[in-house]
Amino acid sequence: MSKFFSSFSIAVAAILTVGSNLVVAQQVVPVTNFAQVAVGASSSPQTVSFTGVPTVVSFSQTIGTDFSVNPTCNGSGSCTAAITFTPTQPGLRQDAVLVTNSQGNVVGIAAVYGIGTAPQTSIAAGIISTVASRATSGLGSATLNGVALVKLGNLF
Repeated sequence: MSKFFSSFSIAVAAILTVGSNLVVAQQVVPVTNFAQVAVGASSSPQTVSFTGVPTVVSFSQTIGTDFSVNPTCNGSGSCTAAITFTPTQPGLRQDAVLVTNSQGNVVGIAAVYGIGTAPQTSIAAGIISTVASRATSGLGSATLNGVALVKLGNLF
């Protein structure tokens, strides 16, 4: 039985959707976790390596806002990418670093993720003493129907 299986090799590929395009990559590196980083701060770079890629490749991200990549290729099919996580918003942030050949085909993928952290908004209980006055609002009367706190922290 082992002789039968020793004649086969297994290739690992990934299939993902980028926009409306289906992408198949020949090489997938393990997922890189950046853990927790404060919004606006940058992590220390983590490196991922790609081997057996064409000598001319380019690197990009599928979303491209929270992770930056600084690749170094040796010209003989080996590349190392230093990836830095700089979250723009709190919460789970995910992306994929894509390695493409000169024809634009994806030949490598590195999935990356981290958690952006930021202070939580809290509002203490209290009394609203002035919402609007007839003099400043131009209204005949003013009634408070509720308040809304939006994602950016503005209170309406």
